[in-house]
Formats: sequence, C-alpha cells, structure tokens
Amino acid sequence: MAKTPKVVLTGASGWYGNSFIYSFVNKFGFENIHNLLLLTSDGRNIYHKLLNRSFTTFSLNKFEDNFKSFEKFKDSDLFVQAAFLTRDKINKYGKKKYENINYQIIEDSERLFNYINPLTRVLISSGAVEDNNDLYGRIKCFEENSVIGSKCSSKIIFRVYGAMGINTPLSDWSAIADLISSSNKLNSVNLKSTKNIVRGYVSFEKLSELIIKMSIFKLEKLNLTIPAIEHVSSLHEIAKMISQIGKSKFIHKGINLEEMPDIYTADSTKFLNILDKYDIDRTSLIEDITKTMQSPHLQ
Repeated sequence: MAKTPKVVLTGASGWYGNSFIYSFVNKFGFENIHNLLLLTSDGRNIYHKLLNRSFTTFSLNKFEDNFKSFEKFKDSDLFVQAAFLTRDKINKYGKKKYENINYQIIEDSERLFNYINPLTRVLISSGAVEDNNDLYGRIKCFEENSVIGSKCSSKIIFRVYGAMGINTPLSDWSAIADLISSSNKLNSVNLKSTKNIVRGYVSFEKLSELIIKMSIFKLEKLNLTIPAIEHVSSLHEIAKMISQIGKSKFIHKGINLEEMPDIYTADSTKFLNILDKYDIDRTSLIEDITKTMQSPHLQ
C-alpha cells in the first residue's frame, strides 16, 4: 500500500469536500484520517452521512489559533482548495456581501497555503471563469490567478462544469440531484424544460481519487489547468437514464430544436488522458449515474 500523504483540505463541509473525505477514507482507511486536516468556515464538527462518522474541523479564518495542530502539516504533500460560496448564495447574501465573503475566503486560503508550504496545490475551480459577465466566474478567475501566481512545486487547477457522484447532495442548483430525488421518492422523473441542455460532467469521487494519486506518484512538476470532464451529455438523455435505472415514469415534452441550446462544457481530452496516465479506470455515464442514485442525500 502506498504511503499515506499528508493532506490539507479547505471547504470540507461542502459537496466536493465530502467527496474527497470519502475517497481518502476509501483509499487509506479511518486509521489514517489523522493525515487529513479539514477546514471549514467556522471549525464546527461535520457529519458525513455516507461514512456515518463525525469529523473534527478547524476554522479557515482563525487557523492561527491552532498552530500546534497545524504544525505537523507543514510541508504537506497536498493542499486542496475547495472553500468557496456556491452560486446560489448570491441571492441569500446579495452581490456585495457575496463578493466580500469569497474574497476573504481566498485571502484566508492564501495565508494558510503560505504557512503550510505544500508540495502540490490543487484548486477546485469552475468553467464559469470563461464568462466575464458572471459574478461567480469573475471571482473564481481571481482565485485561479492567485493560485497560478503562488510559489509551489506543482499547481493544478480543475475546472468543474457539472458534477455527480455518490455524495451528491439535494440542492436547488443541481438538476441531476433533483431528477434522482424525484425518481427515488416519487417514482417519476419530470423534465420540464424543452431546451437542449448539454453539460460536461465529472464524478467528484473520481476527481478526488485522481488528485490523491497525483500527490502520491509525483511523476513530474505540474502547472496545469484542466477541464474536469469525463462525460458530455444532454439533460434529456440523463433524465431518460435515471428513469430507466430507477424504473420510474419519464415525463417530458421533448426537445424544442428551434430553441438555442444551453451548452456548458469543454474539451475532455486532457482530463481523459490524465486519468489514463494515473491508471484510473474510465467509467460509462450510466455507471456514474447509477452510483449517484445511491447517494444517501437523495433517498
């Protein structure tokens, strides 16, 4: 078994954070959880539903209060930066407060990174950086630039477009989560939109597995920005798959080909090649949807 890396993870209570914790435990076991330092906004304990376990976290913006706990993580193998307010929080906080909170998170992450001085820094970013008119995307772009400009042996940015996986939460902004929850609870999948909605998807557990492997097998110094995409599919096709897997009724009005399609994806070649390079099996879309349908949050 490979040596367990020392890992620092921000945003531990979020969707990606939960997925990373799950992947870390799957690979190294609970007995090595002391090698994973978890940070949240307020340092509360978090309960992982799938692992049925509570985890201690530290506050990102008050990490200086816990220098003794952080000392062993100096010069860590891996620093995973996933702390960021999701897009839906714009409506909750308003644009100005949303901006201020996220810029503070980026500043706190930078201070922690400088203190830890890891070998590899990974940022979970978004395809939204390509849209200058998008508030979420503009702040994410600023965050990317802060990572690119930092001093680190390897810097890797993964841009997420759409996500799935066995830790998928039920949220207003995830169409897949909503469709799966409906299939599981109501025995029906109701796709209301007639627009051709196309997205690039990645399993957050697979992305985490890749990041962990990259930190263990340091093949070379890396400075990469990669669209994290394994599958590209329309929401209509995914809804149909969910209904077939769940044996639930598929209610839809078809696709209106006269409407402009809503496409949010990128070239997946780079990501697929890096999966192969690190010996991570590619999976089919139906396999990943089946796994996502097992999320305890969607039952």
